[in-house]
Amino acid sequence: MNPRFLEKSKSYLGRAAAKVGSYYCCGLQSFTPKIGHYDVIWCQWVLAHLTDEDLISFVKRCQEGLTTVGIIIVKENVTTEGKDYDHVDSSVARSAEIFRQLFTAAGLRVVQEDKQLGFPEQMYDVNMWALR
Repeated sequence: MNPRFLEKSKSYLGRAAAKVGSYYCCGLQSFTPKIGHYDVIWCQWVLAHLTDEDLISFVKRCQEGLTTVGIIIVKENVTTEGKDYDHVDSSVARSAEIFRQLFTAAGLRVVQEDKQLGFPEQMYDVNMWALR
């Protein structure tokens, strides 16, 4: 949502920046992907900044943005149960069960779910989901 960060990403990517079709400077709660356009939509460590309602709405719109073989990948911190609010950065860590409920409410099906290994014990677990 910060235009300066978006511009910086182009220099970070270097020559590969030319391969990016479009850059969008907006919050996920207002982003709508082009219908039937994407083979993969990857959401990593960003959904914690959406309310449950905005998350459901966002992934519904993402589903509409997929091609017939498309898939949504989600990678997020998870709590052992319930929700953990961070009042410093206004994020919320959800349990894996809550994520599954939100995905189902959005009409998505979990194709694959895994836990990332190798994180220190004092950190949140990180789960990954493949959704259709």
